[in-house]
Amino acid sequence: NQDLTEFEGRVLKVFNDSKHSFVVLDQTAFYARAGGQEPDSGTLDNHKVLDVEKYGQVILHKINKMDIKEGTTIKGKIDQHRREILTRHHTATHVMLGAAKRALGSWVWQSSAFKDVDKARLDITHFEHLSLQQIEKIEKLANDAIRQNLPVHKLVLDRGEAENKYGFSIYQGGIAPGKNIRVQEIETWDVEACAGTHVSSTGELGIIKIIKNERIQDGVERLEYVAGEIAIEYIQKQNQLLNSISNNLSVPIDKLNQTVDDLIHDNDAIKRDSKSLIKNHLADIICNHLNSSSVKISDISLSILDWNHVDEDFHILVGEHCINKINNLIYIGIINTDKSSRLFIFCGEKINQKYKAVDLARQISKAFGGSGGGTDRFAQGGCSKISDHNTIINIVQSIVNAE
Repeated sequence: NQDLTEFEGRVLKVFNDSKHSFVVLDQTAFYARAGGQEPDSGTLDNHKVLDVEKYGQVILHKINKMDIKEGTTIKGKIDQHRREILTRHHTATHVMLGAAKRALGSWVWQSSAFKDVDKARLDITHFEHLSLQQIEKIEKLANDAIRQNLPVHKLVLDRGEAENKYGFSIYQGGIAPGKNIRVQEIETWDVEACAGTHVSSTGELGIIKIIKNERIQDGVERLEYVAGEIAIEYIQKQNQLLNSISNNLSVPIDKLNQTVDDLIHDNDAIKRDSKSLIKNHLADIICNHLNSSSVKISDISLSILDWNHVDEDFHILVGEHCINKINNLIYIGIINTDKSSRLFIFCGEKINQKYKAVDLARQISKAFGGSGGGTDRFAQGGCSKISDHNTIINIVQSIVNAE
């Protein structure tokens, strides 16, 4: 009885570990984790129920370790608010499956599902990644079903009778055990064998909002969504975010899209101007500085540059320019973050047959717990943060000595 939120039960058995007690009762109103639905929470004699699991026909109630005597009668109380949210999310999953079949085609099949209090998800089979138009169509159809306030029939049927009446598609959520099975029928919309908690009519869901879609493997699409009050909270948070962005940019919400496009265009123009400035004016100055300050190792010049506030484009432009001017140069650019470093390595034409950029990137990155790759002329690497240059110089020295 999913409407039962308070009950009394006799303690049949208590199992203990170092921190928790696991209580078995002769009867319980707690829903155990099953069918992709997370369990109820609540209390047993004011002890918080942390988890509820079912093993065969035995339901274990996990609480913090307490001295509970076998044979005593205790009171259980369900967190009704949590159950209502889980119930809406479970029925919403059935509504979403019916909507997906109508929007995409009869071949859609449920791969898996999960229902929690913050959101629910449905994995469906489909031959291509969903477009925004398809997602919107699924959402619209799901909310159409809500507005129709379709009855949700909770049936207990003989397995053979259920299969003859509805077909084997009732097992999309998994095979239900037992001779008699519970069937949830959303009238004219969806029928599935399911022992989860459900609303009595689709109108109780209020609203369904799809919040995410991704392709989790070949042929399987994941839809994440929220229903009821959780959907309202999600929409309100999105509105708060839009209002915050609107206020920060001093732009009305309906003008945000154009404003963002303009900002991207302006940023791209600034990047182009910066690259032009580096290439046409600063690169020669930097190159001359590196040439005079480089470390001389046999027939090569080694320059290591880890300036703050420069990016990947800077190192690629400067490194390329410098090896074109100094053909025996090894240029190593480093971008540091709090915990990691990125390497950009160029080798001049005169030496890159003997000392390959890709070998340098791999060996230097490996020395700092990372990896690298590239070509003889240019390579990149990633590793933990490089705190000094001595290790790099020693690696280059060892490679030169080996040659």
